[in-house]
This record gives sequence, structure tokens and C-alpha cells, in this order.
Amino acid sequence: MIAITTAIGAYALLVASLNQARQSTGNAARMRARYAAEAGLVWAQQQLWVTPTSSFAGNPDITIGGIGVDITVNPPCGATPCPPQTLQARVSY
Repeated sequence: MIAITTAIGAYALLVASLNQARQSTGNAARMRARYAAEAGLVWAQQQLWVTPTSSFAGNPDITIGGIGVDITVNPPCGATPCPPQTLQARVSY
């Protein structure tokens, strides 16, 4: 009876530790994607600082650390002075 109880307890600990390992791997990938998106936004801000009329239309996606980042400017600036714009970053990992 003690051996069965010990085996069940050991199995429960094994399953719990494997689940924790899987979750930490997923969390690391999400954090890398978040940092890549933030870096993409900084890149877009720098591009807009140099060329305020950039809309990023037709520009290829940028890759940061092996993660593709798609930058969108809403609304595109076609006039001078530019209206307030919103930057969005979409990440595929």
C-alpha cells in the first residue's frame, strides 16, 4: 500500500514538473515576441522621425532576432503636417 501511494505521489510530481517546463518554454517564446514587437515599434518611430510621411505601405516586414514584425501606421500620413498617428506591431513567431 505504501509503495502504491509513493508511486502515485511520484507520478503526480513528474507530471507537474513536465507541465511547468512546457509553460516556461511557451512564456519565453511570448516574451521574445513581445520584445521584438517593442523593438519594431521603436524602429518605426525612428523611421517616422526621419521621414514623417512614411506609411510603411508595401515595405517588407522587418525581422528582429529571427521574429517577423509587421508594422502598421494608422492612419497613413499623406499631408503636412501629419495628423496624430497610431503605430501597431504584429508579431509572428
